[in-house]
Amino acid sequence: MKGLLRKDFYMLWKCCRINFVIILLYGLIAASGQSSFMSYLPCVMAALIPVTLLGYDERSRWDEYAAVLPCTARELVGAKYLLGLALQLGTALYVMLVTAAASSMRGGLSWAELGKFVLTLLMISGVSSSLCLPFIFRYGVEKGRVAYYVVMVASFGASAVAVSLKEQGIWQTNGEGVWVLLPALAAVLITAASWRLSIRLYQKRRGA
Repeated sequence: MKGLLRKDFYMLWKCCRINFVIILLYGLIAASGQSSFMSYLPCVMAALIPVTLLGYDERSRWDEYAAVLPCTARELVGAKYLLGLALQLGTALYVMLVTAAASSMRGGLSWAELGKFVLTLLMISGVSSSLCLPFIFRYGVEKGRVAYYVVMVASFGASAVAVSLKEQGIWQTNGEGVWVLLPALAAVLITAASWRLSIRLYQKRRGA
């Protein structure tokens, strides 16, 4: 697993630097407070970077190399999910820090609101990745591209809904805690189910 993660990090540095530049720019836009909708995009982009890496794997016929290595389907799939989670958490931390700094300078910093915002970021990005990856592992990036675009559109829609709920005051931090925790729990369960499903689908694709 360590070797697989190291390989993916090398690919991130070589092939995905522009993705990180865009994420950094979107994070600054989020901190400026000029666009609530754009605030949700950095984590969604980070969550879908594993799909980009799978595309590079497919072009280089990595699956054929991996078939002769002592790597199980569970490890190959798990590496992409762990990488995606690490990217989401890192991006959420970055967005939280720049947003906190900007809000502090404006004199309107609320840690409760910021925590709710970051939790929403992680829920949307986690579900986005979880809905997309099983299709990619089963059919490959080229055939699964439709699912990728559908998930992207759905993620934008979910972000717009989150912004609307926030502006209308429906998603309140001082409300019942269960209304904050239940969506988060649902996102965790969806991610876990997606992980297991991706393993089975990838094993089927490999003929294992």
